[in-house]
Amino acid sequence: MDFRLLGPLEVERDGEVLNLGGRRQRAVLALLVMHVGEVLSTDRIVEEIWADDPPPSANRTVHSYVSRLRGILRHPAGDDLLIRRDPGYLLSVDPMAVDAVRFERLVDAAARSLDAGDPASADGGLQEALDLWRGEALADFAYESFAATESQRLDGRRLEALELRLDCDLALGRHARAVTELESLVASYPLRERFWGLLMVALYRCGRQSDALATYARVRHILVEELGLEPGDELQTIERQVLDQSAELALPGLPRPATTSDPVARATTLRVPLPDRLRIRPETGVLGRSVQTRLMAEVTRRAAAGEGRAVVIVSGEAGQGKSTVVAMRRGTPMPTGRACCSDTARRTSPVPTSCSSRRWGTTSCTHRGTSSPPRWTNTPAS
Repeated sequence: MDFRLLGPLEVERDGEVLNLGGRRQRAVLALLVMHVGEVLSTDRIVEEIWADDPPPSANRTVHSYVSRLRGILRHPAGDDLLIRRDPGYLLSVDPMAVDAVRFERLVDAAARSLDAGDPASADGGLQEALDLWRGEALADFAYESFAATESQRLDGRRLEALELRLDCDLALGRHARAVTELESLVASYPLRERFWGLLMVALYRCGRQSDALATYARVRHILVEELGLEPGDELQTIERQVLDQSAELALPGLPRPATTSDPVARATTLRVPLPDRLRIRPETGVLGRSVQTRLMAEVTRRAAAGEGRAVVIVSGEAGQGKSTVVAMRRGTPMPTGRACCSDTARRTSPVPTSCSSRRWGTTSCTHRGTSSPPRWTNTPAS
C-alpha cells in the first residue's frame, strides 16, 4: 500500500489507485496519513476538518467516514489499517509507506552524503526524492486550514532538496545544465537568494564572469525594490569571489575563465583581482554602480600601465547616470582608448572612431598615446 501526499491525495494498492470517496472523507484520511502512527482524537479530527463550524452530528459523521475508509483500505488477506484506539483513530502502517516520509528521509541521507564529500551518492538520492513529487503537496486541500501548514512545510523541503541537488550538479561539473534550470528557478522564486547564488557560481564556472556579475545586479535590484534590503552575506561573498576570480569558486582541475583579445570583452572578463580600495566614494553621487565602476577602474589602470588597448562602453537609457560614471575616470591616464556612453542599449557592433550620432547622446574620451590625461568632451543627442 502506497499513501501519497506529494501531490493530490492518492492511495495505491497492487498498482491500482483507490477511490477514496467524497471530499470530507478524503480529508479525514489525509489528516490520518499526515499523522501516520499517531492516535488522533475524534474531537481533534472534527476541529481540523470543520474548523469553527462543525455540525451537531460531526462526531458520528467522523465515525461513518472512518468505517467506510476502513472497508476501502482493507486488503482481502490483511488486517485493518485504520484502528479504533481511544480517544480516536490510528493509521497503522509502516511510515515508509507514506511518500512524504520517504522523501524527507532520502533528503536527510543525501545531505549527510554531501557533507561527507560524496556528491555522486547524494545526487542519486536527491533525484529519487524529487521524483516522488506529482505537484503541490496536498494539492486538493490547498485551501483547507488543516493542510496548509504541512503543505507549505513540504514545499519548503522540496526547494531545499532542489538546492542540494543543484549543489551536486556543480560539484560534479554539470554547470551548463545547472544554468538552464536555475534561470527558471530564479524567475519562479525571485526572493530565494540561494538559487541566485548557485546561478552566479554556475555562470562563473562556465566562463561567463560578466553574466555572473550581471546576475548579482539583477537580484540586488529585486531585493532592494521588493524588500528594501541588500543581498545577504552569502551573495555578497560570491560577488567578491567572482570579481577576484577566487580559487574557492573553481573545482579542482577546472580551468579559470579564459581571457579574450577583444578589448570590450576583456573589460568584463578581467583576471586580475581588484583591490579593496576600489570603492565608490560618497562624494561621487553615484549609487548602485559598484560593479561597473570597479571594472572601469581596473581596465583603465591596465591600459595606463601599457598592457594593451582598452575600450570601455557604458550604455543605458537617458538619465541613468552614464556621463557621471564615465566622468569619474577623468584624470586617469589612458594611453590608447575611448570611452563612450550611449543613450541606447541596443548597439552591439564595434565602437566607431567617432561616437557622434543623431540618435546618440555621448560622452567620449580620445587619447593618442602620451602620458598626460585624456581630453573629455560631451556631445548631446540632436
